[in-house]
Amino acid sequence: MKKITLLLLSLVLFFKLDIVEAQSIEVRNKIMENYGEHSRQLNLAIQSTLNETNQAWRIAEEKSIPITGVDMKGNVYSLVKFNEEGVPIYKATLNKGSRITARVDGIKNTAYRRELRGHGIFVGVFDGEVALDQHREFVDRVTNKSVVILGESLPDFNSPGFSKTGFERGRAHATHVTGTIVAQGLNERALGIAPHATVLSYSWNNDIFNMLDLANDGLLVSNHSYGFQFFDEYGFLYDQSLRHELGAYVNESRMVDIVAYERKFYQPVFAAGNDGEYTKQTYRNFPEKKNVDMLNGYSLSKNAVVVAAVKEVKNYVGAESVVLASFSSQGPSNDFRIKPDVSAKGDMVFSTTYKNPANMNNDPNTGLYVSYSGTSMAAPAVTGVFALWQEWASKRNKDKNPLKSASIRAIMAHTADQTGERKGPNHLFGWGLINAAKGVQFLEASRKGEYALLLEHELKNKEVYSKEIVVKKATDKLVVTLAWTDIAGGVDFHLYRDEDYTKKNPILVNDLDIVVKKDGIEYLPWKLNKDWSNPIALKGNNDVDNIEQIEIEDVEPGTYTIYISHKGDLSYWEREKELKQEFSLAMSLSDAYTVEKIPGEDKKDELVKLIQSLWPNPIIDFVNIQIMEEFAKEAIYIRVYDTTGRLVHTYEKKNDEGLYSFSMEKLPKGMYFIDLQVGEYNIVEKVVKK
Repeated sequence: MKKITLLLLSLVLFFKLDIVEAQSIEVRNKIMENYGEHSRQLNLAIQSTLNETNQAWRIAEEKSIPITGVDMKGNVYSLVKFNEEGVPIYKATLNKGSRITARVDGIKNTAYRRELRGHGIFVGVFDGEVALDQHREFVDRVTNKSVVILGESLPDFNSPGFSKTGFERGRAHATHVTGTIVAQGLNERALGIAPHATVLSYSWNNDIFNMLDLANDGLLVSNHSYGFQFFDEYGFLYDQSLRHELGAYVNESRMVDIVAYERKFYQPVFAAGNDGEYTKQTYRNFPEKKNVDMLNGYSLSKNAVVVAAVKEVKNYVGAESVVLASFSSQGPSNDFRIKPDVSAKGDMVFSTTYKNPANMNNDPNTGLYVSYSGTSMAAPAVTGVFALWQEWASKRNKDKNPLKSASIRAIMAHTADQTGERKGPNHLFGWGLINAAKGVQFLEASRKGEYALLLEHELKNKEVYSKEIVVKKATDKLVVTLAWTDIAGGVDFHLYRDEDYTKKNPILVNDLDIVVKKDGIEYLPWKLNKDWSNPIALKGNNDVDNIEQIEIEDVEPGTYTIYISHKGDLSYWEREKELKQEFSLAMSLSDAYTVEKIPGEDKKDELVKLIQSLWPNPIIDFVNIQIMEEFAKEAIYIRVYDTTGRLVHTYEKKNDEGLYSFSMEKLPKGMYFIDLQVGEYNIVEKVVKK
């Protein structure tokens, strides 16, 4: 067998400048100002993880244990380590309209009044292989450049250890996931969540190190549609010792927490897993466990967002509209944290794919599509939504700063739609069904100070933070959500496999608390009942989650005071001199989600005054647009669509003269629609290309 070794920490990645170019130097510098050098703990943890996998591969070679392969379900797997009982642990892909279910198309109906498409945002995609970067859905028709950048080279197809089947499965999976995020919509069924974003595509080898490296360079979000493979093709555990690792905080969970804590703008997203149908045989001797406790590995991280899969929701009218996919792995964690965090469509998702050419040295077919199901397919929908929210921040946030990851998670939980049979979060769907449009509406309302608030702050040791909310009229609901990026848990992984121990000793390190008071009445946050037979949402003191939410219904006028405090003493990370914990606070009243007409912005007869002139029309090569003088200094955003509604060109720029020119030379002859956005205003002009 060919000897396989992992890359060492001296590995140098080769496209750091690409992130700088797309996410401006100014934005990147703002992010980097908040980052210090890697802590000693982080460096040691990464090196230890690499050593563990290298050692596992050496042992596997000696004992002829498979290192990589494809199982009977078509999932690609790769050896990570051996557990305490000597059982091999493998990573595996998790196979089983995303935009409709995530309410992406509704963004233009919010107070933002236009679309978000991920422009200027980089998204990391880690998967079994790198994606097919030249798929037609990833190549801009005008520039002929791909929006997918490969972070590593393709394997040597002539190598003795190369597996054509494994490569095909891994690349097909990565291409499908990538398409859900950035497909341009040449096939309108495959239009991605954030088609103007750029994907950095990696295999899962050295994932933690590469995640950190990209986060250092300003990456804001990454997708990880893989997890540990504990079950065979018949739904039985490979070894009974693996049952003790379900729900347990392990090294991989901790590594994700460390990276996220040290890089506070970076949000990793993981698939929950596809083992949901195996609960009966897994816990046949544990009658109290029904439809619970099937998460493992990365999906037990505190700071990651873990995504459950649901069937398509064409029109959400209530919790009954959302049906969990039968394969979606159930939570909670051993300490009864709310995991998964959120849900999205993962059933029969149509997207891009890859197939090996007959001769591996020939170019592959770049126009293939397929429908897959799995939490692998749900995770990229959430990743794409996070990219859209960060795009909003790059355009509308104060000083154009990106949102911290704690704010992303707060908005996610705050605006998710109710799921399940009872009010509140649950161990199946998390905080609910992701709602991209509601998140943008919340951001707009908070920016304008209209019935909503988004605050990024810090709590010092022994400090109590308070904020008064004055409600002037009765309303349906007041919701307050607190989120923070917690310090990584300890390294006593053998203890975390003990459910009783973990229930009494939660993984949470800095335990913040939130309470709302009015006229002597206290309102407490949601938490899960710590009972495997009945893990329902209750209200009380939450000592396990780093997202806490208070919901108050039938809100009467008056002053509501939010108090944020902490238990015990705050802990510190190695490089910090001061005991403190950063947090994000989201608050909204029901009125925040009412979109009202704004005089002057919603009248089409006034919008036509945006353009002084557009010439020539018909167009031969270049089109010129002169903006009205009063809008000349506004940034413009142009989208060009053909008659089928496909986006064929984008252009974004700002100058003081208001005169713009861009090329349509490479577009075929025919009719096109130029969608021009200037500041808060929008207009569509029809042109003909000769």
